[in-house]
Amino acid sequence: MRVRCPHCDEGLKTQPEKLDPAPIDEATTVLAQCANPFCGWGGHLKVSLERVTKSSRLEAATEATDV
Repeated sequence: MRVRCPHCDEGLKTQPEKLDPAPIDEATTVLAQCANPFCGWGGHLKVSLERVTKSSRLEAATEATDV
């Protein structure tokens, strides 16, 4: 996923606000900074999982070994 600056349309550099991974069912805050040094826009983005469209293959493998 590529997020664009709302002012100059350049790509944003992002990093998590906290270094601990957030649970997948909670929104996490990401710090964003415009990659264009002449723009300099910065902000906080909220990132969350909306829905799962495909299950992990790891889940299926774990369930098969539990039987």
